[in-house]
Amino acid sequence: MPPPFEAGPEEDRNMAVDVSTPKTRTRLLEAAAELFAEKGFNGTTVRDICHRAEANVAAVNYHFKNKRQLYDAVIRTAIEFALHSFPLNPPRRIQPTPEERLYHFVLAFLRRRLDKNRPDWQRRLLMREMANPGPGTRSLVAEIVERNHDLLLGIVREILHQHHATANDRQLHLVMASIVGQCLFFQPGHFALQSIHRHLDLSQRGLPGIARHITDFSLAAIRGLHS
Repeated sequence: MPPPFEAGPEEDRNMAVDVSTPKTRTRLLEAAAELFAEKGFNGTTVRDICHRAEANVAAVNYHFKNKRQLYDAVIRTAIEFALHSFPLNPPRRIQPTPEERLYHFVLAFLRRRLDKNRPDWQRRLLMREMANPGPGTRSLVAEIVERNHDLLLGIVREILHQHHATANDRQLHLVMASIVGQCLFFQPGHFALQSIHRHLDLSQRGLPGIARHITDFSLAAIRGLHS
């Protein structure tokens, strides 16, 4: 699994005055990620970031031009980590059935939210961004959402075709919303999960079982559309 940031050559942390080094850029990204996730874009200042990164304020201008572009770089880092670590498509070396593709989509969707190897700041920041995209990242977030939408739409249509079932556009999008909604229920920190469903295993060992349930439940509903 790739690291959330690509570190450059080793350097002494006391040499942060050298704004041009790759290590300084990495420290800025790490500090900004935590602060943006904690306080949001407007609640975080460049001085806050530089203080935590032990970097000169000029380093932000050198590597990112301004706070807006630094924020965009952090968002892109989080999205690329998810895309590479938890791909929604099965490996190309196998030729899965539509049902298997749906299971893989659901499992990867869950892992993006619950995998312990994913830095917590990524979840918090992307949840904030999905709810209220900033002007600089709106198009990037929309691109990812649209890509996921098109992938799931193709899977559902294949399943319907396989079972000689039909659905209008409204039904299709309600089915897709139901599938995604089931996945989003298993969101870290969800009150119901903490207080009511303590028996659920949300570890990496337990996620395949949850994904299988969501898949089977959804398949039964999809197949029933024509009945």
